[in-house]
Amino acid sequence: MKFHLKHDLERRAGYWYGQLAMPYTPEYSDILDKYLPVGMQVSNGESLAISHGAVMANFLLDKKIYTHAITYEEMMEDIQGSTMTLFDKLGIDASLVPQAITALNKHSQNNLFGSNNDNPDDLITKTDWEIADEIFKDLRVPLSTSMTNEELFQLVH
Repeated sequence: MKFHLKHDLERRAGYWYGQLAMPYTPEYSDILDKYLPVGMQVSNGESLAISHGAVMANFLLDKKIYTHAITYEEMMEDIQGSTMTLFDKLGIDASLVPQAITALNKHSQNNLFGSNNDNPDDLITKTDWEIADEIFKDLRVPLSTSMTNEELFQLVH
């Protein structure tokens, strides 16, 4: 499908939503059948849970091909060292690390979901969390909104 700038945003967004990172394997066909038709009809929270779960499903299916995996929390413990290790694994010149970490000077989501000072309960409701957990179950990924950082660490390593 080819788009031109004059086409409306909704049509383009619908196209990209249909390109979920869902594994395109036979065992996931039932999940694709469930989620692709609803497209833009799901809430932002559901969309994020579907996208996050789908990416994690792909990662877990092909975990052996990754040379490096790290959680955000691990990276924040030693930003310079973590970035150096990541760049080394990816074959990127280490002299670029100082410039790369300046990206952390700006809020990565541009406060799209509120600022870090906002009450998280105002941003995501208990129902949203419950729906996300159901989506993770549908996607057959061992994720939970109540996971600890250690549990996530164990999953990605």
